[in-house]
Amino acid sequence: MSERQKNIDTVHIFYDALRNQDMEAANAVLTDDVELYIVGRTPVSGRWVGKHEGMVELATKVFSLIEPGTWNFGRNYKIVCADDAAVVTMFEGGGKSIHGHAYTQTYMELFNFRDQKISNIYEMIDTAMIETSLFDNPLSIPEADPSRPLSMSRIAGETSLDR
Repeated sequence: MSERQKNIDTVHIFYDALRNQDMEAANAVLTDDVELYIVGRTPVSGRWVGKHEGMVELATKVFSLIEPGTWNFGRNYKIVCADDAAVVTMFEGGGKSIHGHAYTQTYMELFNFRDQKISNIYEMIDTAMIETSLFDNPLSIPEADPSRPLSMSRIAGETSLDR
């Protein structure tokens, strides 16, 4: 099996686990030092390092903002492109927020791999949707700088996507 196909299969396993809220299965395909980067200036934006920060602290925070039973992650996901170093996906997810807002998000994620596990996840999302739906902030309150800023210089490696 090619490295490209192994990477695609790993992403399928990861999304299936998240869709089922099976954090143990999701963690099994992540490196211990996985880095998750979320764009923007929201309370969940920035750099989350390691399984505990990304899959426990961050996931717990996000899940706590969605009404139980309404979480629907990874709908209609598509592999946009893939090679031996990276996989790019696009999908929908969301639910109903605890503030009563519909949270219908479109995600684009770029995955990097090391030793057949996910080592980096770069997540591009509608940050205004997060502020309004999850944090009940229709952006009438000034945004603060993120406590975990994204640094483009930390993005690992080059892929065939670099032009």
